[in-house]
Amino acid sequence: MIILACKDNFTCAVLESNELGVFCTAKKLAYQDAEQAKDPNATAILNALETVGTPYFEEVFKHDKALVIQDEDGQIIGSGQIDYNLETQTSSFDALHIRQSHRGQGLADLLYEANAAFLKDHTDCKTMTLFINDPQNWASIIPALRNGFTQTIRKESGRMIFERAL
Repeated sequence: MIILACKDNFTCAVLESNELGVFCTAKKLAYQDAEQAKDPNATAILNALETVGTPYFEEVFKHDKALVIQDEDGQIIGSGQIDYNLETQTSSFDALHIRQSHRGQGLADLLYEANAAFLKDHTDCKTMTLFINDPQNWASIIPALRNGFTQTIRKESGRMIFERAL
């Protein structure tokens, strides 16, 4: 892990190629959380993690960079994925999650800070894009706005697209 951001007793790090197991643990925690359990794919993903194991996320892990937030004891508190395209110099930030027990502490800011730091240090990307599927998801919208994102598009599906320059 390479630590990119810190706040109080929490760190946010980008995972390295040999840390697929940590990524899968983070995904499992995310999909076990009550809010994420509403995702229609949650049960299928959790079942695949149990039956297939880490290879289930191997392709995603090869193409995206994963971020995790840990507390001082090494417990995973949150996670997110950075998908970037070096040719178009664009990136998107997906699957952000903070465990319910730690929400309301501004920890999403660590994910945004680490995302920007990684992109600035390792890519030529000029913008970050964020997708929020539920226009009533204020727990995601407020941190995005607080971290410099502006809404650019609202699709007919209700999906909101936010962007931020690096």
